[in-house]
Amino acid sequence: MIANTAGYLLLEPAGYVRLVWHQKVSSTEVRELLNQALQLLERSHCGRMLIDHRQVAPYSEEDCKWLVSDWFPRCMHQTNYGYGAVLASYDLFVKLAVSSFGQYVRQQFGIHYHYFEAEQEADAIDWLVAQPATLQEE
Repeated sequence: MIANTAGYLLLEPAGYVRLVWHQKVSSTEVRELLNQALQLLERSHCGRMLIDHRQVAPYSEEDCKWLVSDWFPRCMHQTNYGYGAVLASYDLFVKLAVSSFGQYVRQQFGIHYHYFEAEQEADAIDWLVAQPATLQEE
């Protein structure tokens, strides 16, 4: 397990990375965890991620810009990431913001996200493992 105060990462035996967010603390820790996620995706050759937003606070505008201008381009160049199952936040405003951002990311980078209610973790995992391990296998 890889962790900091922003959340933690696990490489699951079923072939996906689990990213669990805690309450956001700082951009530095958020970016550190995301960079570690990128490294884990790259090392594992895994193209799927379960993203648990149930407890997350909204991303800052600066973090969103960094994701779009830096993290996602590096991720698309260095990894096979193509599918994300997202467990929605309990906070309606965060849920809407994450969904809107995910639609933008799909349009810009081609990553397929599917959104699940907070209590649908088993459904999210079932959907995720049914997806190809990489976009090239579609």
